Amino acid sequence: MNVARLNMCHNTTEWHREVIEAIKRLNQEKGFCIGVMIDTEGSQMHMVGHGSASSIKAKDGSVWLFTTNKFEGSRPFTIQVNFEGFSEGILAGDEIVIDGGMATFEVIEKVGNDLRCKCTDPGLLLPRAKLSFWRDGKLVEMNSGIPTLSTKDWADIEFGISEGVDYIAVSFVKDVNDITNLKSYLSTRSSELIKVLAKIESLESLKNLEAIVKASDGIMVARGDLGVQIPLEQIPTIQQEVTYLCRQLSKPVIVASQLLESMVEYPTPTRAEVADVSEAVRQQADALMLSGESAVGSFAEKALSVLCMASGRMELWSREENRQNLLFLPQLAETLSDQIAEQICNCAVEMADNLGVDAIFVYTKHGHMASLLSRNRPNPPIFAFTDNANARKGMNLHWGVTPLEFPLSDVMEDNFKQTTSLMKNRGACTHHLRLIKVLAKIESLESLKNLEAIVKASDGIMVARGDLGVQIPLEQIPTIQQEVTYLCRQLSKPVIVASQLLESMVEYPTPTRAEVADVSEAVRQQADALMLSGESAVGSFAEKALSVLCMASGRMELWSREENRQNLLFLPQLAETLSDQIAEQICNCAVEMADNLGVDAIFVYTKHGHMASLLSRNRPNPPIFAFTDNANARKGMNLHWGVTPLEFPLSDVMEDNFKQTTSLMKNRGTVRPGDMILVVSDSDVSCSSVRPSVSQSIQVRTID
Repeated sequence: MNVARLNMCHNTTEWHREVIEAIKRLNQEKGFCIGVMIDTEGSQMHMVGHGSASSIKAKDGSVWLFTTNKFEGSRPFTIQVNFEGFSEGILAGDEIVIDGGMATFEVIEKVGNDLRCKCTDPGLLLPRAKLSFWRDGKLVEMNSGIPTLSTKDWADIEFGISEGVDYIAVSFVKDVNDITNLKSYLSTRSSELIKVLAKIESLESLKNLEAIVKASDGIMVARGDLGVQIPLEQIPTIQQEVTYLCRQLSKPVIVASQLLESMVEYPTPTRAEVADVSEAVRQQADALMLSGESAVGSFAEKALSVLCMASGRMELWSREENRQNLLFLPQLAETLSDQIAEQICNCAVEMADNLGVDAIFVYTKHGHMASLLSRNRPNPPIFAFTDNANARKGMNLHWGVTPLEFPLSDVMEDNFKQTTSLMKNRGACTHHLRLIKVLAKIESLESLKNLEAIVKASDGIMVARGDLGVQIPLEQIPTIQQEVTYLCRQLSKPVIVASQLLESMVEYPTPTRAEVADVSEAVRQQADALMLSGESAVGSFAEKALSVLCMASGRMELWSREENRQNLLFLPQLAETLSDQIAEQICNCAVEMADNLGVDAIFVYTKHGHMASLLSRNRPNPPIFAFTDNANARKGMNLHWGVTPLEFPLSDVMEDNFKQTTSLMKNRGTVRPGDMILVVSDSDVSCSSVRPSVSQSIQVRTID
């Protein structure tokens, strides 16, 4: 781990002080470089108590009173709320959602300033659970007038300053002033070295996102509380948008909350959670953060181990499979007629995307042309018309295809007129039947060894992640899923992603954030179909699970089409002064050189970490080792993607720096003789008396 986060919502100041002292002691004794982050409680409406020290169960149909009246002990079916005006503007029929869906209540009546409510979705009520109000499927925005930083938060900040913490994460940021005011205050306390992170977890923060990112030293995508204020199916796309914006603006981004939530109670994560971790890595987030898994979980150390394995596996795979963003589609056809069909479909999709057409109509006897169109993953939907009932069923699993049975004519113009009339009358055809031919389930080591032959022989493939996870390590499943999906697409065979997509909905009415992210990632990979198992077979919320699956997949499909620019990310110029422009260009060129040359590592010598940050922004393939003699700069680099910061006594002589750091890294086993290293130095290190354009440098060296 790189940073220890202390949640100031819990425990005493003395407890936090002891933890900070323990971390500092380990840093000193063991040579670790663990930064300390305090996370402010923030101001949001929540339960003060419900009469129990732990959770209690709200049963379906039970009636509860939500009140601000203060009382000692407990009262049956009574919940205290922290905010006096919580019921203002609330109407009978509105819903109270607890912690983003752990339980739901319907408001029956207002009793003075209190609310009498009936439980409509049973679930657990945790102490200090967050509350949100919904009306007709939309969040009821309430102007509570509560400041972002409470009196307690300012006391916690003072504590953090006195203890010399490295980061302050500000909860429930509304606008840029919340960040600038705190940074100004830290400046007056001579504590400018403390990094201020903004937590994105409210509608207000999303409305002011770019300004907040620019003003902050980093961002935390706090998916738990964010899911209280927006529909769950929007979280994966928002996570990706925030991650890309942070990278464009060279600010580190943390993905947090419910990454491995099931490991609070169980020793093994779900497949969806491993996939969620892998997707955050694929998006190239700077850091992943465990919450309850390590704070109160029964398997904290194992959860951290799983996080490391899963993220490490995806990082390795992403580097090895760097071709995936622009997928090469080899020629499949052997006969002249099939070659013509394939080329027609390839060109048709290219034209459709370039022209921005609204739909593709294909008239087909056996479904072959529809399959070839689907293989190219066009932006517009494909409507496939056939007079062959079996062909229609066979097309049901192909990505983006809506098959329709229709009496085809030999006259093309007649087909177009009649099908156009049909589709205009329907408005659109979105009904997808999920019928199949002969599918091979990939769920064993043997099937993986013979994968290509099995895919070629089958009518389609099912990635059965449940049983597959019994035979191979869980951290390998996300990359195998993606490999199988891409192979199926190359060979024009439909692929189903199955098992544990929304596993928690077997028992609960709301999925975890990891599960929604898993569904969205399967859609982003452009799998042809997603399959529910226990969720619909034996689950208590089968219909709702199907609804969540449709919403989450539909949202990602729409977003992917609208944001088609994401694979090749544009990085705007950040620098304004000449010296900063030079530094930025050097780092951009350094990463391009490193990737093109296939170097083994990047060494950067830096006083304040700025050059390391610029290198990280470019997401190079090789790892970045940042050497500095500034302890605060070292901790500040902990959150930057791909950077391993090391404290080292820098010399003004570049050759001495390289020789000594090479010796250090060879002794650690990180580099070996013959490795190619790209070396970058900022002007403060190489020679302060020389013009920046001369002293900032790039070298390519080979280790002796």
